[in-house]
Amino acid sequence: MNHKIANSEHWTQIDPYELLDVLIDTDDMFCLLDQDFKILRCNNKFKSYLVLYGRAGYDEGDNFLEIFPFDDRLYWEKMLNKALTVKSFTETYASEKLKDRYFELHFHRLKLDDNKSGIVLRARDITEKKNIEDKIIQSELFAQSILSTSPDAIVTTELDGSISYASNKFLSLLGIEKVEDTFSKNIVDFIYEQDKELFRENISVAAAGSSIKSYLFRLKDINGNPVYAESNIGVILNENKKPVLILFMIRDIQDRIEAELEREKLLQDIAYSRDQIEQEAARYVELNVQLAESEKKLIELNSAKDKLFSIIGHDLKNPIFTILGFSQILEEDYEEMTDEKKLEYIKTIYQTAASIQKLLENLLTWSRAQTGRLEVNLEPISIRNVINETVDIVTTQAEKKNIEIIVNLNSTLMVYADNNLLETVVRNLLTNAIKFTNPGGRITVSTRDENGFVAVSVEDTGIGLSEADKNKLFRIDVNNAEIGHHKEKGTGLGLILCKEFCEKMGGSIWVESKLGKGSAFYFTVPIFQYINK
Repeated sequence: MNHKIANSEHWTQIDPYELLDVLIDTDDMFCLLDQDFKILRCNNKFKSYLVLYGRAGYDEGDNFLEIFPFDDRLYWEKMLNKALTVKSFTETYASEKLKDRYFELHFHRLKLDDNKSGIVLRARDITEKKNIEDKIIQSELFAQSILSTSPDAIVTTELDGSISYASNKFLSLLGIEKVEDTFSKNIVDFIYEQDKELFRENISVAAAGSSIKSYLFRLKDINGNPVYAESNIGVILNENKKPVLILFMIRDIQDRIEAELEREKLLQDIAYSRDQIEQEAARYVELNVQLAESEKKLIELNSAKDKLFSIIGHDLKNPIFTILGFSQILEEDYEEMTDEKKLEYIKTIYQTAASIQKLLENLLTWSRAQTGRLEVNLEPISIRNVINETVDIVTTQAEKKNIEIIVNLNSTLMVYADNNLLETVVRNLLTNAIKFTNPGGRITVSTRDENGFVAVSVEDTGIGLSEADKNKLFRIDVNNAEIGHHKEKGTGLGLILCKEFCEKMGGSIWVESKLGKGSAFYFTVPIFQYINK
């Protein structure tokens, strides 16, 4: 089919296909339509544009409007109808489907053969051009308002650090000639290499909506030289209070830094002699600290000595007197006493002797710990086994007071500890809990893993402790022979040993308690897999 393109005076014998062939290799998109909007021919550039709409191509005779989604189709129908009535016109087009893409459209009406009209459509992708123009407009408006008068260098960026505006002060600071040289670049590109990582972190903080004040860093000029700068980093929000831009108010502090370096050099000369004086003063301070430490240790030793004498003079003397007294009665009145009475006296002598034996063991152990002769053999140990075995040992003692022991072991890890020390700590805490828990009460033993340690708790429903009583625990320098309103007898040496043992195994011990509401003793031991990490 031969087509002719006519001008206003006469028909010109020009094949429109030949015209399209001439334009086929251009960067613009061309398409020739008849007056019914049917496609007569398009160039390859237009075919690649159709791919954006999910079409692989077209057939001659296809309706141009059917290429597009419904919303876009209304726009194109309006433009093509206008093209049939207007000689030529140009429009800017942005499709909802093709977000962030802009096109310049030129429509030109022409006559085909048989006096029928046709339309030549030229489309040019102007996305990059429009983005650059938008950035330039934003920069100009910004500069014309407030920022152009600022004595500081001003830069705005997208949330990822891409520069959207840079003031002349910023350009001159780094020796950059044109503001266009900053477009499509990230502000991190202008930061000195050693400061980039921290600068990126601050961009992330600002992008999240937080401002940063008086941040010091180094810029990099066009020659790669460091330029010392100080900046307040702010956030520009949209109408929904969401961050959209990051604002950098950058001050050149190169002169200040150089002055400070010079001042530092002068101060170094002055400081040399002062350092000599300070070293002498520090030596005297150290001597005073050592003297204070010696005095503290002396007080602790005196307290320990007083405690030891108190134990020997009271807690050891009284049981011995008990044994002597009952032994003497047995010897003198043996024939007159009933077997039941004899058995009662013998039982009292045995229990008193056992108490003395336990006290002596604790005293010897404490003495070895104080003099550094206590052997500590740290090794991987199953804390579950230690707790279960110790609970079995004290179960009979608990049953006599109808006390229930609940074991709740959440930790399955091995600990790094001394088996004997660990067993002694658990046993002491359990026997104390039984002692201070009323008949029919409950004791709960639990474990949990936390921060490289296994934390063990022994919690009872006993009489509890007042604040004054809690402050007496774990101390050798106070008298804690009577604890609580039941006035239970004890030296407190067992808990002191528990503290010594926990610390020697790398852990700690503490108590939480309220009077009348029971007590919970906690201690920690290192988990084996965290050792030497």
